[in-house]
Amino acid sequence: MCWIIVLTKNQTLEKSKFQNAWRNNNDGAGFMYAKDKQLFIEKGFVDFDSFWESYKDIPEDITRIVHFRKISVGDNIADNHHPFYVNNGLGFAHNGTILGIKDYTKDEEKKFSDTYLFNEKILKPLVRRQCNLIHFSKDIQWLISRAILTDKIVFLNKYGKTIIINAEKGHWNTEKTIWTSGLSHTWEPFKQTTHYPASTAGYSNGVSKGSPLGLNKVDDSKVIPYDTWLTK
Repeated sequence: MCWIIVLTKNQTLEKSKFQNAWRNNNDGAGFMYAKDKQLFIEKGFVDFDSFWESYKDIPEDITRIVHFRKISVGDNIADNHHPFYVNNGLGFAHNGTILGIKDYTKDEEKKFSDTYLFNEKILKPLVRRQCNLIHFSKDIQWLISRAILTDKIVFLNKYGKTIIINAEKGHWNTEKTIWTSGLSHTWEPFKQTTHYPASTAGYSNGVSKGSPLGLNKVDDSKVIPYDTWLTK
């Protein structure tokens, strides 16, 4: 499964942590950040060295979102790498597999991932019609959480504000300044909290390693309201 890392302002991780994330999720990498009221996304990296050469020069005094892909749906092409632009002021990265979004009977969709299609079919039209939804109201967050079930999505806007849908299904460090969608035993600063049922989509044997098998369930009380965008 893919791996998202959120580093809030002035937070760093050793290069070895990124290398570990790449070793386990090496089907493409990318990152996004906001600077001077502009949103920047760089992706399409197919080896760790090229990713690191671009990433290491990003200023540390801004929030950075990093994504390492593990293919579950769609080809290994740059279009399927994360993050994605919703528009020029909003981007996102996704962890998991979105069920029911891909029409396998259509040749034009065969090469694309579930996340790419979710963006094209749902998020882009939604934001085009209602530009004020760029900061997603609680109602819209609830709808997105219903669509992605136990998956995680991280949004970043051009002002550097971040929101994580289903954040409690990932892991914060002790200071709650760095968040990751998954957990590795080599990531000492992070502690396992609660195990959540894993989606069986995208796995040939129906089991996601390290997580118990069970039904997808969204806890309404866990949806993060729009006014809690991270500002650190």
